[in-house]
Amino acid sequence: DGAQAGDVVAISGPHGRSAAGLAAIRAGLGTEFEALVLAHRRPNPPLSLGMQLAGTVQRRAVMDSSDGLADALLRLAAASQVDMVLAADQLPLQPDLLALADRLGVDPLDWVLYGGEDFELVLCLPEADARRYPALTVVGRLKPSTGQGGQVWLDGQGGRVCLEAKRCYDHFSSCPPVAQ
Repeated sequence: DGAQAGDVVAISGPHGRSAAGLAAIRAGLGTEFEALVLAHRRPNPPLSLGMQLAGTVQRRAVMDSSDGLADALLRLAAASQVDMVLAADQLPLQPDLLALADRLGVDPLDWVLYGGEDFELVLCLPEADARRYPALTVVGRLKPSTGQGGQVWLDGQGGRVCLEAKRCYDHFSSCPPVAQ
């Protein structure tokens, strides 16, 4: 039935791990960051959760994050003609991803938002439905559009920034725009 203002944005798992794994390989750090490399080489999409949600949640908008979290969010917002506000401190960041980002001098949110191939679910649904599933992490909320819809904002320590479609991962490009 689509997303509506007041719904929450939820994700089925962490993002940025595949992009971080690729960065570890390229930097010659694959053996130190094996779990990230595994996330890149062998993604594990939440198929059973997707089936469960499809059978029990009546009103939802959902897609996978194969082209990155930002791409999925921007597409969902545009299709539903709503805006989204995410809380940076609600995005799950694992210690190994943070350690690699620190080592390479990369902002981990670049991997989380703009890296691709994580294959997690990105959902917009009523908050009560999201809370019924412990596997989901609520990371934001949908707002009425201030224009034509499709704006996605990230609230963090640096204030509020708008996610940029031009930075999104392109599954078919020869050089994805993720930090190396």
